[in-house]
Amino acid sequence: SVATLPSIAVKLLPNYIEHFKQIQPKAIFDVKDLPSDYCLSAVLNEVTELGIVGFLPKENGVDSHRIYTEKYFLALNKHHPLAQHSEISLEDISHNTVIRFGPTTSIYQSLHVDITNNENINYIEIEQLSTLFGLLLSNSGITFLPELTLYMFQHPDILVKPITGDHLIRNIYLIKKSGKQLSTS
Repeated sequence: SVATLPSIAVKLLPNYIEHFKQIQPKAIFDVKDLPSDYCLSAVLNEVTELGIVGFLPKENGVDSHRIYTEKYFLALNKHHPLAQHSEISLEDISHNTVIRFGPTTSIYQSLHVDITNNENINYIEIEQLSTLFGLLLSNSGITFLPELTLYMFQHPDILVKPITGDHLIRNIYLIKKSGKQLSTS
């Protein structure tokens, strides 16, 4: 069994399952799509054998292996003033409203951008991607999104632009409880 982020369940997990089924054709998968903190808890509490998370767990008792690295992009409404820029840097973010994810989300935990103390930035804090979608459509702000989530924001009024300069990335990790053997089924 595996606990994984929904964006990973959609974009990465099907390929891993297909590859594993070629090796173990009789394998049965129990997939739980959960936020990263819950994926970690599911592994530590032995609800699932494996977890796939978007941050490196700091807890003892977890073995981790990086399986994927994705870039962050800037998402914004096509009517936002930054939409006219051919390139966007972190310096361009100043004097804007940034829609940021709450501290329990893997996006927050993996996004290491020091703009939190910038007094020229207003913030809207959210927890869910669906809330973000509505805020982007209403041109309420801009946000940072990891590559695996971009498919959810394919809309004529939403633009996704690369960020120049700093290379913002999120590593994806496969985790298991330390010392725990994986089942053969």
